[in-house]
Amino acid sequence: MKQTAQLFFENITSKTQINNHLLFTILGIIGMLMLVIATMLLFTYAYIKNKKYKSKGFIFEQHVNKQIQNFCQNKRIKYLPGGTYSYDGNMFEVDGILLTSKLILVVEQKYYSGNITGDAASEFLIITNSKGKKNKIKNPVIQNDNHIKHLFKAARKKFVCGSLIIFNKDTIFNIKNTQSHVVLATTENLESTIISMLTAANDLPDTINISDYENLFNSLQINTYKEIRKWNKIIKGTKKQKTKKVKTNEQST
Repeated sequence: MKQTAQLFFENITSKTQINNHLLFTILGIIGMLMLVIATMLLFTYAYIKNKKYKSKGFIFEQHVNKQIQNFCQNKRIKYLPGGTYSYDGNMFEVDGILLTSKLILVVEQKYYSGNITGDAASEFLIITNSKGKKNKIKNPVIQNDNHIKHLFKAARKKFVCGSLIIFNKDTIFNIKNTQSHVVLATTENLESTIISMLTAANDLPDTINISDYENLFNSLQINTYKEIRKWNKIIKGTKKQKTKKVKTNEQST
């Protein structure tokens, strides 16, 4: 009788252990599924947000290009929309080049919304959005100055060159210590800004043959599959370096 009772309780205990094990297994599976779903949702949200930003940035660039092209109509000015250029094994990208007989304006377009502050000589600037959140951004002043240096080396010619950086109309900027060749504008005051720059250059001699420089810069644009692949590798490498650098800077502040 005692043995029967003992076997009965052992059987119940064994079943209870099995049920508990099964319960923990089910809970573990549910937890893993929830984690996978949450991860997928997070990546989906990040992908959609990034794609939406890129789409807005692309639309912004198209709008700026159209705005400048309309301004150039019936004038002795030529606008070359953005392109990737190559010389002596080096590659660089420019958002736009405005050719006049007196000077060349290198255009940098930035789709930002917020308040941008910082020093023109700093590697990074700070942008504050409408909610007060602050983020570091690559300094477009330095970026465009690097583009200008590349153009000088690629052209192997001397010419007067200015830097025109164009922001979204909602952008407010307070960038200190900008040099005289750098002009900041928004899409709202873009045309008046270009007019002011051209007016300031009226006293300069006509040293630039627009057609010659147009042909020169067009000839420097990448157009082979090999060049495009090389540029894509450079872009991917630059993005990784930027991510690492920003994280390092944020940890040190």
